[in-house]
Amino acid sequence: MATHSQRSQTNLHDHCAIRYIAMSEGVRDLVWLSELCKELHLELETPALLSDSQAALQLSQKP
Repeated sequence: MATHSQRSQTNLHDHCAIRYIAMSEGVRDLVWLSELCKELHLELETPALLSDSQAALQLSQKP
């Protein structure tokens, strides 16, 4: 039982890390696209990054 519990915790941490990394890459892409639009003199509203992963959102607020 303890082994299963530890494995479940590891899976949760891995899942959170994967979502966090995906959000980080998304932000990097948004910044790049925003800079490209500026260089092309295109007006763009500030983009928003949305996520349904509460754990990843909490981690992003207090890394």
